[in-house]
Amino acid sequence: MPYATMDYGANVAGFPVFEIISLSGPTQMEVKYSEQFSGLLQPLSDGPSLFVSSNANSYRVETFNVTQPGTVRSELIQGGQRWQSIRLLTNSTVKFGKVAFESTVGKIDIASLPGTFHSSNPAYDKIWSLGARAVSLACFDAGTQTSIWKVPPEGAFVSSSAPSYTALAYNFTEYNLEFDAKIVHGGFVWATSYNFGVRSRGGILMNLAGNYPPETTFSNTNRSLFPPSTVSLAYGVSFVNQTTLSSYQLDQFPVPCEVQEGTWYRVSTMVRSGYLSVSLNQSRLFNVSLDSYSSITGGTVSSSGSFGFGAWQDQSAYIRNVTAWDTAGSVIYQNPMIDSDVVLPEYGVHDNYFPTCVDGAKRDRLVWLGDFIHTSRIVGVSTGRNDHISGTFKQLLTYQLPTGQLPTAPSLGYSPDIDPAAFAVEGSAFLLPDYHILGLISFASYMEWSNDVTFAKENWNSWVSAVDWLVSYKSNSTGLIDLSTFRVTFLGPPSGSAVNTAAVWAFQGMASVAAAVNDINSYNKWTNLATSLTQAINVALWDDESGVYSIQSSDKGNFSTAAIGFAITTGVANDTQAQLSLSHLPSLKLHPGYRDSTTSNLSDPSVNLSPNINGFLLPALMQRKQAEPARFLLDNLWRRHDC
Repeated sequence: MPYATMDYGANVAGFPVFEIISLSGPTQMEVKYSEQFSGLLQPLSDGPSLFVSSNANSYRVETFNVTQPGTVRSELIQGGQRWQSIRLLTNSTVKFGKVAFESTVGKIDIASLPGTFHSSNPAYDKIWSLGARAVSLACFDAGTQTSIWKVPPEGAFVSSSAPSYTALAYNFTEYNLEFDAKIVHGGFVWATSYNFGVRSRGGILMNLAGNYPPETTFSNTNRSLFPPSTVSLAYGVSFVNQTTLSSYQLDQFPVPCEVQEGTWYRVSTMVRSGYLSVSLNQSRLFNVSLDSYSSITGGTVSSSGSFGFGAWQDQSAYIRNVTAWDTAGSVIYQNPMIDSDVVLPEYGVHDNYFPTCVDGAKRDRLVWLGDFIHTSRIVGVSTGRNDHISGTFKQLLTYQLPTGQLPTAPSLGYSPDIDPAAFAVEGSAFLLPDYHILGLISFASYMEWSNDVTFAKENWNSWVSAVDWLVSYKSNSTGLIDLSTFRVTFLGPPSGSAVNTAAVWAFQGMASVAAAVNDINSYNKWTNLATSLTQAINVALWDDESGVYSIQSSDKGNFSTAAIGFAITTGVANDTQAQLSLSHLPSLKLHPGYRDSTTSNLSDPSVNLSPNINGFLLPALMQRKQAEPARFLLDNLWRRHDC
């Protein structure tokens, strides 16, 4: 079949647009998008990205039915890709006048940015340019990442996107859910039991496929994954495993009649602890014990949490008249799904409210609080877009809990008026508590290069609350920050050297901001905290025998890359300690970088190297004038020959 490949020379973002000059007859064309060329060779390209819906097409393959000359424009954003392919699925010919992207991030000209970098090594110049382009694609003006849903009078129209969930049902446990659905093309997805606080768990996913009429069905439709007139059942973030997050196909249930496109159906779902049943037009399709799938999932299938709607690749449908009842028969949720002012903010698919920087242009289009520490610094030396950074902080502060904890990864499109408890574990806390520490460091770093005292003063009470939250985890017995009440920490053990040296950096940085806004009491308090925490670290975590900071007090034999970096950057380590710590780097070295810690198996080929973690080490190496290990990282971990 005819096939064309486009190389845009660098990553671009926006709405795919095709100018059709002429065609020999009705044509189906399959378009793939990919950051790397090799993605075009895969059935699903370099996707899908189904962790969250994120106001973009969740799939990297899109099919168009072209019947006449003119402009064909996708309704969904593709967040970041350099490569694109077009394959004709029909025996026809097409003449294109233009293949392009309608940019959602504006024009990107790296050469004309306010910040610039030139060195004697062209590879280092390219590394800098790659970072500048990355933030240019991942940082957006408000309102540019438009809704993936449409809400006409007929109901909410969903297409080609991971399920988007109502924030009003986060604490639902046992309930009956009903709604009307009309398939426009292929089928649709609905999901239950989604926990915003533990997104990686996903939910219970159901896909209702139509009968695939030949006059509207694409020839590349995956009929084995979703057989016609069938409900497919899965658990996790997707129906396929395409990331490190496991998803499980559980079952398939044929519908006893053909499911027609363009016909309204009443879908009923009963969610109980350990049980799930689905009916179509009051006809029971299945009633299953979720425990019966434990051999597939390797554990319990949770049934508590919110519900939402989406669609698989190239699928689309209308959803309306959504109602939920508790087990006593009382209505606990009702939405006709015909008012965009209500539907879009509630389901997190409103145009982005804030100027925002997300984790990546293509995947995980969330404001990951911990990763933002790198983004905020790159913006400061490249685009200089203070509004993108302050807007991101405004979004983070919007979803701050009353305890002061900052959100781990807020989405783009949820209303700022939604109770932050909806996105927390059991409504009370966010996972990855050390991301909160990195968030404080990010804000202090932003203040260093922007001197945005006005913004700091406007939000100062929130920032004081954020620091107070961290202070509340200071152990009276050890003097260390101890986050062990949380399930997981990113940097290392919850009371270990990486968490605590990072906390010193946070206290130091926030003390400098307190001085800038003339809050002398906070300045003195946080300066003293940084000092006392430094002393506690050197008492409890410095190992004189090994000459390095132990990964935690109970494990004197192991140490971590992040802790070495933070200890040096913050001054927790004196000159002697810094030199001794750096002497241990060779034992962490794996081509092309340094592993997270000595607890990672040196001989295990699956051990991951984290550019994120190595990014905490690089400033320390430069601060200590360690040219060779710094060059090793630049030449191996980050070196690119194109960008």
